[in-house]
Amino acid sequence: MVQVILRALEESEEGLSIVQLQKELNYSQGDVTKTLKYLSVENPSPVMKIQSKWYRTANPYEYDTQKVETITAIRRREWEEMQNYLDTDECLMMFLQKALNDPSPESCGKCAICTTPLSSEFAHEIGVKAAEFFRKSDIVFKPKKQVKPDALSEYGIRGNLRELRAEEGRILSRWEDAGWGKMVAANKHQGFFEDELVDAMVEMIRKWHPEPYPIWVTCVPSHRHPELVPSLAKRIAQKLGLPFVDAVHKIKDNQPQKMMHNAYHQAKNLDGVFRVDENIPAKPVLLVDDVIDSGWTVTVVAALLKAKGATHIYPTALASTGKM
Repeated sequence: MVQVILRALEESEEGLSIVQLQKELNYSQGDVTKTLKYLSVENPSPVMKIQSKWYRTANPYEYDTQKVETITAIRRREWEEMQNYLDTDECLMMFLQKALNDPSPESCGKCAICTTPLSSEFAHEIGVKAAEFFRKSDIVFKPKKQVKPDALSEYGIRGNLRELRAEEGRILSRWEDAGWGKMVAANKHQGFFEDELVDAMVEMIRKWHPEPYPIWVTCVPSHRHPELVPSLAKRIAQKLGLPFVDAVHKIKDNQPQKMMHNAYHQAKNLDGVFRVDENIPAKPVLLVDDVIDSGWTVTVVAALLKAKGATHIYPTALASTGKM
């Protein structure tokens, strides 16, 4: 990443802001900012900042492999020591004393280990209640509000989405969590979502009960798994007593959204990818997807549905990867 950023700055005569570097290089804002800060404190520094833009200086830069490996080794040892602290069954204070080379470590008699030793046994009823809690802990999803300039140029969408923005949605679980997440992950790899997940989605939607209530159901399509989400959406629609309309079509392949590391590229990766049919029902619709990563896919599809006349878009999905 360091060399890529330096090369981009070197090729730019007018300098680049962090936002411009994100747009050009598909790195997150955090990664770009940290890299520039690291480079700026090098002596002599290969970069300099003038107002909001960064420039490549004439100072040569050589990646200090030994320094990086040394720091990485230190951080790895610290991480391992913290894991040992979390896993220890001895007095926590004694553990810390030993770590700090105290010549006479002693038990404190006050920490959680000393006073209430953890047991691997628990009542069956507690386990059942914990499982029920996780399986009813759905997630509120808030669609994106802003589109970066030129990110959706093929669609002619930019700036504040306003009337094209979807309504607040709901997600059943977090990917591979202790509730429904593990089943979602296993079913996705198998290529079919079980009826138990359909029932859980229907229960969540009925409990949520958005107003005005959706009158029809559609879904986000995929070329790699053409039947996976439509099958899920059709069964949800049937259980809710609503018609399923195959209104959204994928007309162009794109990279997986998880490969896009900032908002510009997450939106740009979807530009021109979907098409929505004409004459769709001008009524509230439930938009179904399986997994929401950045949230941009349902945001873009919802904007296209609204542009064609759908009045309210309610996104819903089985799981979130937590990157929204």
